[in-house]
Amino acid sequence: MKWSQHVVHANFQSNPNVIQGGIDIIAPSFIAGWAHNSQYKLEKILYFMGPNLIAVDRFRIYRPDVERDLGLGGLVGFELAIPVDFPIISMTHPPRILAVDEGQRTYNLHYRSNQSITSETLAKAINPSFRGMNGHFDGLSADGNDLTGWAYQRHRQACSIWLQCEGLSARRVPCELYRQDLLDAGIPPHCGFCFSLHEWPEVRGRQVYASFDREGDLPLPSLGLVQID
Repeated sequence: MKWSQHVVHANFQSNPNVIQGGIDIIAPSFIAGWAHNSQYKLEKILYFMGPNLIAVDRFRIYRPDVERDLGLGGLVGFELAIPVDFPIISMTHPPRILAVDEGQRTYNLHYRSNQSITSETLAKAINPSFRGMNGHFDGLSADGNDLTGWAYQRHRQACSIWLQCEGLSARRVPCELYRQDLLDAGIPPHCGFCFSLHEWPEVRGRQVYASFDREGDLPLPSLGLVQID
């Protein structure tokens, strides 16, 4: 996916003597964010479960928001794909996301600047119940009456997502509608969802988002929270 489709709530830090950035998104199929070190060039991003290397990639994504707000140009972003199938691994050690610089020095990256939340959310994302899920929350329909998007389980199987609004119970939504635009994009076409706001009048005047899990810990990528007028 293109970065513009992802939620952007960059973890900006002001201290130039430490690594800047962090994890923006933890989803069942990928982890995305950005990082920068003022002294050493960062090259690789690693996902470890204890001593086991789960995934590796390079910093290769341009982040216009980071350049705009901090003046940090170049390829500071990453999108680390999580393998759909890998052997069951002992959860004795918490999962970690490490940035590696040109001198092979490593730096822990955190989600929402919180190490505990990072470990818990990473562990949840690779739970067999969610592993490999992919999707996108498109937001409001053109007429403003529906919440739309798409999602599917690993191996292109059908699934459901949850609509979240603070103070209200989450709403389960099946993803089974046919969308030609998804087929054209190489996405399983029968995984769209469309939820009528007429079925959820309490949400008026509030913000909503979509998640892969009922608790709302694993948000679908999107352009951000959606305000319901």
